[in-house]
Amino acid sequence: ASMVPGEGVFHLASGTDIWWDAASPEAKKAASLLAKRLNEIPGGKFRVRKADAGRRAGDNSISFAVDAGIVNDEGYSLAVSPDRIVIHSRAGAGYFHAVQTLLQMMPPAVFKHGAKVELPIRIYSVRIEDRPRFPWRGLLVDPARHFYTKNELLRVIDLMAMHKYNVLQLHLTDDTGWRLQIQRYPRLTEVSGWRDELGFATDPRDVTAFNARGQYGGFYTRKDIREIVEYAGERHITVVPEIEMPGHSQAAIRAYPEISCAGGTYESGKPAKVEDNILCPGNEATYAFVENVLTEVMDLFPSRYIHIGADECRRERWKTCPKCQ
Repeated sequence: ASMVPGEGVFHLASGTDIWWDAASPEAKKAASLLAKRLNEIPGGKFRVRKADAGRRAGDNSISFAVDAGIVNDEGYSLAVSPDRIVIHSRAGAGYFHAVQTLLQMMPPAVFKHGAKVELPIRIYSVRIEDRPRFPWRGLLVDPARHFYTKNELLRVIDLMAMHKYNVLQLHLTDDTGWRLQIQRYPRLTEVSGWRDELGFATDPRDVTAFNARGQYGGFYTRKDIREIVEYAGERHITVVPEIEMPGHSQAAIRAYPEISCAGGTYESGKPAKVEDNILCPGNEATYAFVENVLTEVMDLFPSRYIHIGADECRRERWKTCPKCQ
């Protein structure tokens, strides 16, 4: 939001202490995060210390201090002078974003774990005041069509944090795949988590997510999701799940055809032949399915929102379905 260049350079060297205000546990988290990253630099020795009435930061230090006057929880100020670096915020998200900005003022190699970075690092004097223009800064990832492993998603989250995104929307279900383990409906992942064709003109050399039968796909276990949500939360990113309905539901219908207008039952080892991709709203089984699925989704995701899609819905099937009429 505001940047004013200063005079001189701060030299970040092994032995530079990182201080946090005793009044803010969130400041301690941010100081520890910064120290952890800097200590990955070969030869780096950066200590985290608590500032209180008896001890204060001296020269050649980095300090995280509290300022209740910062505009919102994601705002911060960052002041670099030749003697010290001082970061002010009122909440954890602001401190975290300040750390990302400070790291971006260093050589790019600091973002590569274990990379060789020459110490001391020169950081030019500047005064930055920053806050987000938009409260929702989102990125949509679509593993329903093309599966991303858990570790690939964690890497995406790291990159989002670096650029101060704060919402990750995961498109977990569509016609082409169901990616979320639902305990009450195991066939959603056993059957609909995999497909015979790659689709979307994908080069087979670009993907590795195949099962023993040579099918393409994969899914996230409940344990995977809890880890992804926790990892994102530590970086002040909310994960919003998308469970598409009533259209784009072909994957669900393949495993549980009774929720479609055509109906039918699943035969072991034979996914249902799907006539359409829309749920049947004239069928009580549909409502039980949706409620049970969303109950498990709400248990896994603390997000205030669940995205349901609901666009691109061809409703012609409802007009000819006696149950819908």
